[in-house]
Amino acid sequence: MSTAWALIRSAFLSIKEAVVNLHHRQLPDLLAILLMLQRNKHTDPIHESMTRYLHLTARKYLFQDSPVRAVFESLPGLPKDPAGHLFLAYDAYCRAIWKHNTGDGGIKALWSFNQASFPRAEEGGFYEILKGMQPEDIEIQLRLVEEDWGPCSTETFSLWHMVAQWFYRNGEFRYMESFLQQLCARVHGLENEFNYAEDHQLNFNCMMSFSLLGVAQESQGDLISAMVALHRSIAIRSQIIPNGMWDPGKLAALRKLRSIVQRLGDAAQASYCTEQIDSMYASQEREDRQEQQLSGARRN
Repeated sequence: MSTAWALIRSAFLSIKEAVVNLHHRQLPDLLAILLMLQRNKHTDPIHESMTRYLHLTARKYLFQDSPVRAVFESLPGLPKDPAGHLFLAYDAYCRAIWKHNTGDGGIKALWSFNQASFPRAEEGGFYEILKGMQPEDIEIQLRLVEEDWGPCSTETFSLWHMVAQWFYRNGEFRYMESFLQQLCARVHGLENEFNYAEDHQLNFNCMMSFSLLGVAQESQGDLISAMVALHRSIAIRSQIIPNGMWDPGKLAALRKLRSIVQRLGDAAQASYCTEQIDSMYASQEREDRQEQQLSGARRN
């Protein structure tokens, strides 16, 4: 339980940045987080604290006549909506405005609004443009986008990852693996052109490519190949995230790897993964204790 509260308190430290950063994804993403909290009966106190903290932070840092402040001020009084009607309606409204303002309904405009490779909560219109497209048509669109954004840009990687997630949600694991094999082959080539140990975003993109490849291979029962891909993912991330340092991406890869090696009967590897996972959580607990000590010292 102490670890859980350490993670929660760490997340709350980011609320000020979330409130004052007037990004177009700001409100949809926060509504998605609140929706996920509403759907878990054990997180009611966290939901109430978060809405109250968002409200108070907005009142402190945003202008009185700010419409964004007005939205934050309304959060504590909103009725519970675990079905997600409010989130879906707001998401659809924002997407319609974005499409109208950009004048583009293509895959680039879709990514520019999503700014991520998978939905925060409900799917809504996240994969809208991919519905009904054949894999070969999707690949053509990705190649066209690369001509503008470049093969190694964050936008390009994120779009490929989004397509992989789309295939996963539809159970099309063979296509998911095929697309990710192409992307991972590109990562191998990057080692000769870039030092992605020094480019943190590129490092994350490469790590995610191999993590998703491992998921695709595991979904088809190819546990050995999945294990190899996840080892590669963890090795890439470890170039900038040493063992014991908190990192959600590396943590997810370690959890997935542990489940696979357990199924393969490799107790030693499973134990190693558990040690690494535990050391990550322990680092969060240490940081939380230090933060609480500093807060107590400032009050005194």
